[in-house]
Amino acid sequence: MTAPQDPFRPDPGGPQPSDGRGGPAHDGPPAGGQGYGGQGGQGYGASGGQAYGGQGYGGSGGPGYGGPAYGGGPAYGGPPARGTSNGMGTAALVLGVLALLGGLFVIGGLLGLVAIVLGVLGRRKAKRGEATNGGMALAGIVLGVVGVLLSVVAIAGVASFLGSEEGTNLTQCLQSAGNDPAAQEECRQQFEDQVGG
Repeated sequence: MTAPQDPFRPDPGGPQPSDGRGGPAHDGPPAGGQGYGGQGGQGYGASGGQAYGGQGYGGSGGPGYGGPAYGGGPAYGGPPARGTSNGMGTAALVLGVLALLGGLFVIGGLLGLVAIVLGVLGRRKAKRGEATNGGMALAGIVLGVVGVLLSVVAIAGVASFLGSEEGTNLTQCLQSAGNDPAAQEECRQQFEDQVGG
């Protein structure tokens, strides 16, 4: 039984290709059996010697056509390349900004809490090397905390106002005014007089 032949290797005893000027297209493989990508000193990708103008075409593999082709990615069936997932940090920053903008309302506090949670999860992913935006996640945490604090201050201020004498008088006046615009305007005038004077 004979070994399989390389279909691209020229037959030493057969016709030699021409370069179009009457000469051979190349020197052919050396007698030692080294081919186009071997380490033996000749050939297109030879790493140990001269090849066609001093440059090789790649590969430092064994005999034949050379080493790995087109880069060193994982072979078929290998594990997929793990990328980074920056979604948590980005979402934390966006929600933190929204919490800051809506901080005078209850929704700002809720968005701030979500931003804090996502920011902490994003920071953990960044520390494990699964994400590259740890700073963005931290900014989301900080903005989320500020949004929550603004909401707490706003809620406390509204509660304090409604519990004050002026707030109670305004609430009672507006309830007795109902849908009458003139009565509502009168309540507003009374409230301004009490607060300003």
